[in-house]
Amino acid sequence: MNGSGINIDGFNAKEVVTINNAGVIIGNGVTGDGDGVDVDGLVNITNSGTIRGAMAFNDVSEGVTAGGGTIVNSGTIVGENTAGGVGRGITLAGVDKDPITKLPIAPQGIYANSTIVNSGLIRGQSDSAIAVTGGRNAFTVTVINQASGVLEGGGATAAVVNTGASDATVINYGTITADQSGKAVDLGSGNSTLQILGGSAVVNGDVSGGTGTSTLTITPGTGNAFNYNGAISNFSAVSLGAGTITLNGASTYAGTTAIASGATVIAGDASHRNATLGSGLTTVAAGATLAGYGGTLGSVTNAGMIAVGSASPGAAAGSTGTFTIAGNYIGNNGTALLNASIANDGSSVASDQLVINGNASGTTTLKVNITGAGIATSGSGIQLVQVNGTSAAGAFRLAAPVQAGAYQYLLRESAAAGTASWYLSTSYGSGATAYRAATVAYAMTPQLVTDFGFTTLGRFQERMGSLRGDAGQGGNSSANGVWGRVFGKTMDADMSSRFNADERLFAAQFGRDWRLATDASGMGGSAHAGVTATFGTASASFSDSARTLDPTLSAATGSVTMQAQSVGAYWTRILPQGAYVDVTTQVSHYRNKYSDVGGIGATQNGFGAALSGEIGHPFAIMGSGVTIEPQAQLAYQYLHLNGFSDSVSSVSGNTTNALRGRIGFKLSAPDLANVAGIGSASPYLTFDVVHDFLSPGQTSVAGATFDSSLAKTWYELGAGMAATLGRTSSLYASVKYARNLGGDYRRNVYGQVGYRYHW
Repeated sequence: MNGSGINIDGFNAKEVVTINNAGVIIGNGVTGDGDGVDVDGLVNITNSGTIRGAMAFNDVSEGVTAGGGTIVNSGTIVGENTAGGVGRGITLAGVDKDPITKLPIAPQGIYANSTIVNSGLIRGQSDSAIAVTGGRNAFTVTVINQASGVLEGGGATAAVVNTGASDATVINYGTITADQSGKAVDLGSGNSTLQILGGSAVVNGDVSGGTGTSTLTITPGTGNAFNYNGAISNFSAVSLGAGTITLNGASTYAGTTAIASGATVIAGDASHRNATLGSGLTTVAAGATLAGYGGTLGSVTNAGMIAVGSASPGAAAGSTGTFTIAGNYIGNNGTALLNASIANDGSSVASDQLVINGNASGTTTLKVNITGAGIATSGSGIQLVQVNGTSAAGAFRLAAPVQAGAYQYLLRESAAAGTASWYLSTSYGSGATAYRAATVAYAMTPQLVTDFGFTTLGRFQERMGSLRGDAGQGGNSSANGVWGRVFGKTMDADMSSRFNADERLFAAQFGRDWRLATDASGMGGSAHAGVTATFGTASASFSDSARTLDPTLSAATGSVTMQAQSVGAYWTRILPQGAYVDVTTQVSHYRNKYSDVGGIGATQNGFGAALSGEIGHPFAIMGSGVTIEPQAQLAYQYLHLNGFSDSVSSVSGNTTNALRGRIGFKLSAPDLANVAGIGSASPYLTFDVVHDFLSPGQTSVAGATFDSSLAKTWYELGAGMAATLGRTSSLYASVKYARNLGGDYRRNVYGQVGYRYHW
């Protein structure tokens, strides 16, 4: 016996039943089906209450069964069965029994275009929540499950939504949950569309496009996310729109996949590494991202970004993985994002990998984020892209320098026969190690600062011109006085025949001189003491000749600007015969500002202390008026530069103990009077050999140590003049040229001008 709550038989497409329910409608069969509402024709139902089919006795118990129409549900529609039959939420079909004999016949198709709009609950206890069971015809079905709507059911074998032979559009903003069948949507044999839209959409269970030609669209919307663990199958096309879409199932559809701008599609998170997209072509549009630990069963064209493994949005740091493309890969000026991590002790390296089972072509930029202390690679290096087919030349390139510790990691295609994979390597291929650009400045600057200190410490005659020999023109230059000099220097120097520094130095030094005593013999001897203040700046540009081995790099690496402030004191004893002893001391503060060609900058502070002893003695040359003066100088300097960090790694401090010796001579023609007889000039030439006796301190960049030694021995040729200007002033100037004697290349050019006023 049929026990429908409302049962209207014999109707067809010509009649329409309207039902508005805000209460409870229950159908309970005794020997047949027990539908909540059973209308053979068309029906318009507005339900805000409960419609329930309770029992069917080996038949189908539906909440609603109708030949079509419009059903708007904000309440509950449920089909239940505990007596051996089927419990289904809603059935759409024409009559399935002969109206005269009551015997079963093939279900007829629906009688009109039909729509179901749900914002409540539609549930099938042991079968579909919604099933279209009639034959195929020209009429269509539209199912709209709103954000608050819930579709639940499927039982052991059925899908929650099954659109049968009809062409259908299923739009889900809400929740579709499959029971033990695990099937959420089956679009049957029609040519249908499934759309999953909005930020509230939830689908628990697999979705199938059926045997027709059906499409799937998933668009959560910008700022929204859709997470799906089911499998997608049998769709001719899948469109993935704006928002974040996580697809963790092993999908098998053969159709194409289009990932639109604004979409982020994660094909498998770290817990679902077997996730796949379909076997058709996957197209990643500009502004779109395909990410994950899974892959695709087909080929990929990338104009957007592929974020691999741990580079995927939301992935845990260090959880590296692979993304596998089963077909070919074509880069359409797209990007691939990968992470690599190096253990702090350098014992292990882990990296994400893009695996391409087919061929790789086009142009793709690799953006690699690398963490850790940095190590020099061995073998081919750190694999980023594994290509099991062929790889076109230039298929991949780096978006920006990849740097860790002291090293720069270069992109290299494997040179091994039969492979076309791409690696990060710290080798230029000639045995030279690739260091990051800033390393050159960090390694060489301590020596430049040391040289800066020795240059400002200076020499007796550079500092004060002359305190002897010109009194014969009426002057008194050995009296109390003040003096100042400005000087500049250029230095071009190599380190290890690879790194180079080109330096420009400028400084101003001022002093106050006191005459402590004069020689009792009246022959011109005196003793002096004084204090000095020095302000200097220098800038240097650096290069690494090995970088030219890579066509993507230039030799230039960066620059440093050095600033120094010094105070000092000196004591000078001049003997009557012109011999002298000069002792000078100085303390300095240094500040270095680094900048490399990639825009990485850092600041370093330090201090130094220096002490110099110098002697000289002039000898007349056979009454010619020309003197030769042998000179010797020994200077010690202590320098400490603090450690610091830039955006890539830490850089150790540097402590240097330097001992510099100089031996040479000066040829001069002292006291050449001018025509007026009120001044004199003393031109001279100098020759010196200079030697650094001690090796400098070492700089460590994230554990990689660099010996910053420059050439230790060089010669200097100089010329200058000291002139008195009247009775109280003197002017002096000099130039020098220096060049290395063996070892690495080193060339200096120095010039200065000074003025002394005395009383």
